Amino acid sequence: MTNGLWVREIRALSETGHQTAILSTDYRSDLARTAAELSRAHATFGAHTLGAQENEPEAVARHEEKKGAALLALQAKQAQLESLKTQRKATAKHIQIKDLPPEQRVAQLRGGRKHFIDTIKLIAYRAETALVQLARETLRRHDDARSFVRALFATSVNLRPDPARNELRVEIHGQANPIHDATLEALCTELNATEICYPGTTLRLVYRPIGSSIFPAGQDV
Repeated sequence: MTNGLWVREIRALSETGHQTAILSTDYRSDLARTAAELSRAHATFGAHTLGAQENEPEAVARHEEKKGAALLALQAKQAQLESLKTQRKATAKHIQIKDLPPEQRVAQLRGGRKHFIDTIKLIAYRAETALVQLARETLRRHDDARSFVRALFATSVNLRPDPARNELRVEIHGQANPIHDATLEALCTELNATEICYPGTTLRLVYRPIGSSIFPAGQDV
């Protein structure tokens, strides 16, 4: 992975043909390695054959000795594989958080805190969707509206409070093309019509698009 963590991907094939990918940090499992060694032991055992010309008692004895050693190695690998399978079956498939070491436990949000964060996310998504609907009234391609709004959230702005006029001006820098600039101007008009005050103050938010050449580089707030 990009952070240098090595993982192993295993794919389980269901009866319907659906594949489920499982990632595991045990990328060099003893079970898989032992199974591969057992396969090689089978091949080694099967390769021990007595040639047609090797019918002398000494040659037959050497052949039986080598094949017996290969058989013992094969049986040892089979026993080791069965032992690993038994260990795997006895291993719990799910680990509860309370059973993890303290340094590996995941910090869980309390129910009320999680509900509060989910509510903020829902409000933010609804606000984004409302802006997307407004942007679609100007953009020719409706599918570009959400990407335009998300790019707008990352645009630099200048915050200029004006207590004399009881305003907080939000000056938004120009966009990449004239169509987006026109969409931004339409959004500012709609937002200004709501006459919303900045939370905790009586300053009315006033949105205004500006060109990037109005302020020198490095003086954005």
